[in-house]
Amino acid sequence: ARIRNTRIPVWTIISLQKQGANIPEILQNFPSLTGEDLSNVATYYSDHQAEIDRTIASHQYEQEEAING
Repeated sequence: ARIRNTRIPVWTIISLQKQGANIPEILQNFPSLTGEDLSNVATYYSDHQAEIDRTIASHQYEQEEAING
């Protein structure tokens, strides 16, 4: 799932939040997003938590594999 007319995946924003990024930081780093977008991300995550958590875990595994060979 991506955020409205962007190519930004929902899992990216949720992952950043889980790492401690707050809303102002996210909006600063993704200027095309709005507070409403982040509210929609939270709602989507609430409705699809297992899916998003699996996606985050998969990407973390891929990153670790790339680093460790």
